[in-house]
Amino acid sequence: MSRRKAALAGALAAAMAVSACGLRKYVWWPSPPRNVMRETARPPVAEIPKATQDFSKAYSEAIARTREAVSRGAGKEALPLWKAMEGSPWEADAIFHQGVLLQLDQDFDAAAAHYRRLAERSPVHEPAAANLLGIHLLRGDNKEAGALADRLLPAGAVPPPGMPPELAANIAAALLERGDLDRAASILLAMRTRGDYPASLSWNMAVLAYRQGNVDTARRLAAKIHPDTAALFPVAVSRFAWDREAATIPKMEKAPGAEGRMAALAGNLAAFEGYRKGNLAAAETILALRPKDAESFPEIHSNSGLVQMERGNWKDARASLERAVREKPGMPEGWINLGLFKEVYEGNASGAMECYRRYVTLNGNRKDEVLQWIEWLEKSPPQRQ
Repeated sequence: MSRRKAALAGALAAAMAVSACGLRKYVWWPSPPRNVMRETARPPVAEIPKATQDFSKAYSEAIARTREAVSRGAGKEALPLWKAMEGSPWEADAIFHQGVLLQLDQDFDAAAAHYRRLAERSPVHEPAAANLLGIHLLRGDNKEAGALADRLLPAGAVPPPGMPPELAANIAAALLERGDLDRAASILLAMRTRGDYPASLSWNMAVLAYRQGNVDTARRLAAKIHPDTAALFPVAVSRFAWDREAATIPKMEKAPGAEGRMAALAGNLAAFEGYRKGNLAAAETILALRPKDAESFPEIHSNSGLVQMERGNWKDARASLERAVREKPGMPEGWINLGLFKEVYEGNASGAMECYRRYVTLNGNRKDEVLQWIEWLEKSPPQRQ
């Protein structure tokens, strides 16, 4: 039993793909269109319709006033400027900029509504689609993110030359979170070959390597990421999952309401610290306080099952572990943890081997060790069955 119990901390932090534009630091905020900059750089001429002249001037002024408001942390003051631009030749940009301001103010529902208006147009407004994907990923809405990614880039396709790299990176991130590793890999490799390098590319390549079971490659790629990306909370959390360097984790006292997934990660870390120090009661309490937005966060359920099994709460442990693999069957850690429960606490060797084989099939990063467990169980006396 002690040989197995050494493995019980297996999934207390998870590797996450980080969208290029989803986190506040990476919200896409483009400059004015070239034709607007050109028209506002010189006095209007008679050939330009008066309405267009007025809108060009209004656009230029809105950009300047918006940047000033954002610099003061009061970006929402600029919302009326862009609302007034709806119905102009630059209506799409006006809607988009309203979404950006709302996202910067952490009003994710309203921001997503503005982005969705543009993402559903034909042709798609690509900056809006990129930021909408980012919000879905930030909130853990993987089903919505995957559906949008499929619509933007159907299976078998690679990003066309004109697609902004930020959008392509977010599509790949959505596929990574859904477990569609082959499609994500083809997109990321195409971007790297073409020389498209948004800030998140190296990190998403690292996450891909980790999900494929190549932990050493993941660590090597993660060591080369941009400092701004390295400082993001989910990135630091994921690197901690690989290296167990607690000192590198930024503290997160309170997550904004729409960032339930970040709060779930923060809870996972706090629970792990308690678990590592032998304070199982504290770990169990933290994991029980699941944020509303992260109620279906499978890693939480898997980790809760680990703590509950060591606390002797067998029924609750089984329910949590089975829920984790049911909600996210592509998560290797869920299967190794359920296998540990079946073997160590139920004495169900055949059920444990089934779970361990799923873990190996999913390229869990301890697959070589788990293969040895399977071999040992196969040679065990029949009474263990």
